Amino acid sequence: MSKASTEFYGIDVGGTNLRCAKVDAKSGKLLGPVVTRQMCDIASNRVLTDTIRNLLPADSCNVGVCAAGLIDEEKKVIRNSPNMKIPDEITFASDLAKLGFNVEMGNDMATSVLAAALYGDGRGYRNVALGTFSSGSNYAVVRDGQLGSVRMEASHYPAPLQAGLLFGWLGKDSNYEENSRGPAGFPHLAVLAQLRQYFFIRGSREAHHPLLLKGLEIFNKTVNDGMPAIAAKDLETSAFARAAAISSLSPTFLPDEGPLVGEGHNAADFETLLAWPRLFCGCGGLGHIEPYLSGNGAASMAQQYFAVSARPSHRIIVLALQDYNRKAEKEGWSMYEESTPDRPLSSRAYIAALSAISAKHVYAAYEESPDESPQKHIRDTQVRMIASSFGTLLSHHNPLDRIICMGSMTNNWSCIFGPAIASFKENQTGQFYLDGIKSPQIVRNTLDDIGIIGGVAYLVSKQGR
Repeated sequence: MSKASTEFYGIDVGGTNLRCAKVDAKSGKLLGPVVTRQMCDIASNRVLTDTIRNLLPADSCNVGVCAAGLIDEEKKVIRNSPNMKIPDEITFASDLAKLGFNVEMGNDMATSVLAAALYGDGRGYRNVALGTFSSGSNYAVVRDGQLGSVRMEASHYPAPLQAGLLFGWLGKDSNYEENSRGPAGFPHLAVLAQLRQYFFIRGSREAHHPLLLKGLEIFNKTVNDGMPAIAAKDLETSAFARAAAISSLSPTFLPDEGPLVGEGHNAADFETLLAWPRLFCGCGGLGHIEPYLSGNGAASMAQQYFAVSARPSHRIIVLALQDYNRKAEKEGWSMYEESTPDRPLSSRAYIAALSAISAKHVYAAYEESPDESPQKHIRDTQVRMIASSFGTLLSHHNPLDRIICMGSMTNNWSCIFGPAIASFKENQTGQFYLDGIKSPQIVRNTLDDIGIIGGVAYLVSKQGR
């Protein structure tokens, strides 16, 4: 038997790190240390291929790759990856195949669900779903250890109409009748609330949007603290710059006609959403379920709240500013003093905190003060929507024996997922799935290095090894 048929290596290619290890294809266990290489300086296919080649044995072996992005599995190339600096097709997998390696490459969801089904918490179950709840969110399903045709972008299913959650002009959740009416001749202030959430969750992808450029212009004119003005080009790389621009948006310069964001989203479209406000997704779509399930969604809800309702002493702001300053010290940025009874938070310090808010801060504040806004409303909304996502998944892909949840949001298992699972299981009045359908077990992933192991699982599943 050749070495190519007996040695298996898994490679997890992310936007930050590339990770590689030898894997036992029968058990899924790692047979050696995980070797990590940073991706920040890799900007060409040649460098990436050489980097990976140097992590593998001198002669050929089996290589399974887990990668994010749009993947052409037959040609073994990544057509588009939002996280890599290589501008064209990414060809390292096809390059390795030409060098004699037995290579298969799959999307990160496809590879991870196969790892869970073959080697992890789904082993021994016929119908397994894996849900990721991290910066984004998604699901994938396997039947009998084979991915088949069940690959999906479930996180882009429509959210239920009652999803919520935006905060009104005075910081009261969804209280539009009292808080969101703008001056005569202008769109609702709720439109502005929705736009702010849009820009927070979209990040640098909207760096050249005219409204952000206008907001930055207003910020530079109104914040006269002796600091240099923020350049428009900083919107591409600086979360601080974007938060400054977003917080300075005003209803007085929203256009009455024409698109505000994306294609076809104008002021009139936004006003029709007042009865059932919905969040924007990171992809730019409106009303997808992903922002209600993800860490980025939780952060964008909190950021929208604090852009509307200035609360410089709120625990979320305090925690976010502390994290901002820790990163600023490491990166050589300007640091900002925290507020004290004698020294209020400066405008720029508040912007710094706003730019740094993450789901971690939201749920740390929830653990300390569970009845306080905005963390109470964000948590309650995410619990409800996670339960709803379980129901949507089961309704579309019944039968399911086990749903496995993974990602950074599952660190809040007892706070978020415990109540969501309990609500899903109760299924009062059949709100989540049809009565009579067997309810699956829902568990937290316990398989470490699922991307590396997933690459090998994908190769094993596809080639029947």
